[in-house]
Amino acid sequence: MSYSMDSSHTHRVTDRSSAVVSRTTASFLDLPWGRVRVLIGPRGLTALDLHEPYEGKYPIAQTSDAAHREVHKQLRAYARGQLTRFSVPLDPHGTAFQTSVWRTLMKIPYGATRTYGDIAASIGRPRAARAVGMACRNNPIGLVIPCHRVVGADGSLTGYAGGLNMKARLLKHEGGH
Repeated sequence: MSYSMDSSHTHRVTDRSSAVVSRTTASFLDLPWGRVRVLIGPRGLTALDLHEPYEGKYPIAQTSDAAHREVHKQLRAYARGQLTRFSVPLDPHGTAFQTSVWRTLMKIPYGATRTYGDIAASIGRPRAARAVGMACRNNPIGLVIPCHRVVGADGSLTGYAGGLNMKARLLKHEGGH
């Protein structure tokens, strides 16, 4: 399934219950942009940490874990330029505003960019470009939820949790910007 959040996800906040956190498992994958940590909970991919140091400690997933294998497969395909849209179940934890921004980011086509103002306008909050920037910054599943495709009003590369160098590399990889 591509990214979709049902109503139970829409109002989820970042305060994860200990039960969900305790069932979250981690795996690691080396990509052309560096090593990433994949976190998967009972309902899907909860985080993709693009740089160290990683926050929190999670049990390592078994190599037979189908969910981790599928995320790794899709990330490798993306890195080879063979995948333009991820289809793994996602379970990001954020506020209602953040999740509305993240849903909108999923609609930005591969290789295209939008401005923070474009995203703000598309969610009905045209004066909230800065808040959109903060939602992008707090995106726990960068790369899969493509906040790297959001640029400044003048088209310049601005803010990216993985660093501007990584943002530029990802956009170049996608053939955009």
